[in-house]
Amino acid sequence: EIPVVSLNDDGKIVLSEEQGLSDREPVNKEKRKINLSSIPFSLTCVLHKNYILSDPTAEEESIMDTIVTVVLDSSSQLVSLQKPGGTVLAYTSAI
Repeated sequence: EIPVVSLNDDGKIVLSEEQGLSDREPVNKEKRKINLSSIPFSLTCVLHKNYILSDPTAEEESIMDTIVTVVLDSSSQLVSLQKPGGTVLAYTSAI
């Protein structure tokens, strides 16, 4: 569910129920359920030279050349592919 939220004095999003901000206008009027047609699966890998390491720790991510996150749905359809910064991949076969 997406909860009812409001903006606090600093402009940050907070849960209306927890922060006692009932006097503020909520960003969304009511809780909403998220309907997914299939469950997404996310996998992050780091690439370094000829090596691929899946599900790296934050420390491993910080020392690797390239990070790639792939999201597939339960029918193996590509939902998202993200490669923030890092070195350019010379070969698409690496992806």
